[in-house]
Amino acid sequence: MNQITDDDLYLRQYDVESLAYSIKVWPFLSRDERLRYKRIRLYSLLRTQTLTGDFCVRYILNGRYSYTEEEDLITDRTILRLQPHISKEELIKAWTRYGKVHE
Repeated sequence: MNQITDDDLYLRQYDVESLAYSIKVWPFLSRDERLRYKRIRLYSLLRTQTLTGDFCVRYILNGRYSYTEEEDLITDRTILRLQPHISKEELIKAWTRYGKVHE
């Protein structure tokens, strides 16, 4: 699977599995690879991609993949505003499911 960069997000839509892979693998890249592949910023992800409630809970709201203070401030309201196809109920259900899933 190819590493998706922040710049790539503005060129096309990606499936959530590919996005998840790129988010999870980035911390384990070598220094040279990190310089070559621009990290996916969570706000860029929210602004450019169509995400699911589960994805947002697992990779954006949990804080594990937040690298900046700005990303730490992303809330459920932020997600509902930038991903209008996700309902509050869907996000709540995703929180419930995520509590039962361990990565």
